[in-house]
Amino acid sequence: METQIIAIYCLLDDYIQSIGYQDWPNAKLTTSEVMLINIVGMRFFYGNIDTARKFLVEHKYISKGISKSALNRRIHRIPMEWWENILEFIQRLRNQGILPLEYIVDTFPVSVCRNIRIRNCRIYQGEDFRGYNFSKREWFYGIKVTVITSRDGCPLRIMLCPGKEHDSVPFKYMNRNLPEGSKIYGDSAYLNYEHQDMLEEVEKIKMIAEPKSNSTRGIDLHDFVNLKHIRKFIEGSFGVISRLMPRKIRAVNSQGFEIKIMGFLVAVSINFIIN
Repeated sequence: METQIIAIYCLLDDYIQSIGYQDWPNAKLTTSEVMLINIVGMRFFYGNIDTARKFLVEHKYISKGISKSALNRRIHRIPMEWWENILEFIQRLRNQGILPLEYIVDTFPVSVCRNIRIRNCRIYQGEDFRGYNFSKREWFYGIKVTVITSRDGCPLRIMLCPGKEHDSVPFKYMNRNLPEGSKIYGDSAYLNYEHQDMLEEVEKIKMIAEPKSNSTRGIDLHDFVNLKHIRKFIEGSFGVISRLMPRKIRAVNSQGFEIKIMGFLVAVSINFIIN
């Protein structure tokens, strides 16, 4: 655990230095230390940031303490795009400064509360957040997380959307920014011929979706075999995420809820380097 915490801090500090950000001289904790507390809370304490704060201070990983409220304010001031950029930073570290050419896209739901408590939910409100989980054949209330991972299941791009949205909708609007010649493998939910043509013409990306029984386009045998083989890795990655996540993510508002989800995904991504 000690080695992993040190490795997490070094990685986060390297990212902060790479973007040229500097903290105020009178800050009790650096931004790297604040991000470390958040990730350690997701990685080892099921999302309990306050427990992570106390642990790191008591074991001298952090020299100066900070109150719980002050820590929450510091975490909320970190731009959300930084967490997303850390995922790309990790991918480039794993691949000698470049991005791979094969990816997987999939979606998993995150419930904000149990169905019986929907009326009392204050984090999200409205029917837009009521969705259906086809794999478990159950309704949920919360958001859907669309993730593009590398071939081995390491997260790279993330987009959050209300639970009511179809899986293919956030994929259309998310910022992919992948190298030309890349391939993205997905299930039949992402089968959209117009969008596939747009990806090939504009972004030079080939989208390979599992065909349906009424599909009018064929799929290469090589791509079909890769699709069946590669998709197993993202299911394993989602399994790691579900083991890190508690049964209930405790948050006061939607921003805090989404920050914790991003933290869990960053923690999973870091596992591919330090393990």
